[in-house]
Amino acid sequence: MRRAALAIALLATSFAASDRATARPLSFHATLTIELGAPPFATFATTGSGVAATSGSGPPNFTIPASVLSVSGTHALSGIYPQYLAFTAKNGAGVFSVPLTFFPVRGQMPLHGKLKHGAAFVGSGSGQQFAAVVTATPIGNGGKATAMFVVCNGTNFCSTHNATLSGGFFDATNDQRTTSGVGNIQLVVPFTFHSVAPLQTTPGNATLSITFTPEPSLGLAELASTAALILVGFIKRARNGRWAETSTQG
Repeated sequence: MRRAALAIALLATSFAASDRATARPLSFHATLTIELGAPPFATFATTGSGVAATSGSGPPNFTIPASVLSVSGTHALSGIYPQYLAFTAKNGAGVFSVPLTFFPVRGQMPLHGKLKHGAAFVGSGSGQQFAAVVTATPIGNGGKATAMFVVCNGTNFCSTHNATLSGGFFDATNDQRTTSGVGNIQLVVPFTFHSVAPLQTTPGNATLSITFTPEPSLGLAELASTAALILVGFIKRARNGRWAETSTQG
């Protein structure tokens, strides 16, 4: 019985080590905020929740599933003619990890959607509307996106322009998670949107705040440890019963 107890204890330790080293789900609640301008003159925000896969420890790497965050909104701009900014996007799958030891967490999570700058010039002649529409994917995915559009002021003058959006990756600015991954982490990615006046060059930021909570179900480590404790208690009770029986017979 003593050998059996030792075997179960070793098995529990093995399960615990294996459970920490392999992927383990964590529930999360996230907030995604898009800010345009410095200081911000337009803000779009959304919240979402789900279950993230994790790997490693101290704290672990994690993966956010796609389409849990959907943000959209329109902001009117003041000027001599009506203008607006519109942002619509959903998150792609986000993979977040530590690139090198002692470095902060970095993540690649593209935002699939568009950033649109629209206006209606009112000048001589009829005037025309224009819309500079750029894919939002570089926000969280790196690189640059470019879109060509035509602006016509009245009926006699038209010009061709390029709208561009340059982005990077999400980098952690505040990581308060425990070694098991529970807690809050905040990540930020800067980007730049360039269009026609008055939005010559507009800086922006996307902020992702995620709070992780443990899944309610027991993991392998907890189950193995519980089984070991139950067996040890059973062995002790059986041993005490035998001692009591021997003492009575003597």
